[in-house]
Amino acid sequence: MKRFIPTAIATSGLLVFAVACGPGGTPSTGSTNVTTTGSGLNQTGNNVSPSGSTNVTNNTVANGTTTLPVQLKPFQDTQGTGLAAQIPAGWTSSRINGGNYGGWKFVNPQDANQQVVLVKSACVGCYMVNGKPDPKQPIPEQNATGITLTNQGLTATYQFTKQGNPNTGWGLLTVTSNASGYGYIQVLLPASDLAVAQQILTSFHFSS
Repeated sequence: MKRFIPTAIATSGLLVFAVACGPGGTPSTGSTNVTTTGSGLNQTGNNVSPSGSTNVTNNTVANGTTTLPVQLKPFQDTQGTGLAAQIPAGWTSSRINGGNYGGWKFVNPQDANQQVVLVKSACVGCYMVNGKPDPKQPIPEQNATGITLTNQGLTATYQFTKQGNPNTGWGLLTVTSNASGYGYIQVLLPASDLAVAQQILTSFHFSS
């Protein structure tokens, strides 16, 4: 089956430290401020159109003075992970491989600070707390803020920053209800490209 992801993007919150058995993460040492917004959207269709592309807002390149239209095109990994999302056309891609996770990294060839990362992990213990799934636990960013839970508590959206990267980070992580693992997508773009980031995040899904 495929998991479909709700549309919320968090915009505020306190510093969160999360535990991750997949890529990144350290044990929690601080307090967590989490907003729960109910059950989220119950999506029943595939957000990724296999035959078309979508024009969205302009994108600011590294020098901050030139804007180019961003065209999103569908991507789907048919080699095991089942990861899928809308990705900016023309971005370079590379595989991510780990012991219990795998995925893809996409980078803007005109500005390496602009990135999209998709990951799927088979680690179930990474997000189970007292026998219940908690999507806050495997968030790979130690400085995640504005964590919001949707999709009946199975999905967390958040913001983050990367040291040395001037862009804003937006993330969405969802855990499976059948104890088969979790997946996440992270986007690094200029803060002015929130609409682009939201469209990318809401297109994310993976096979479970």
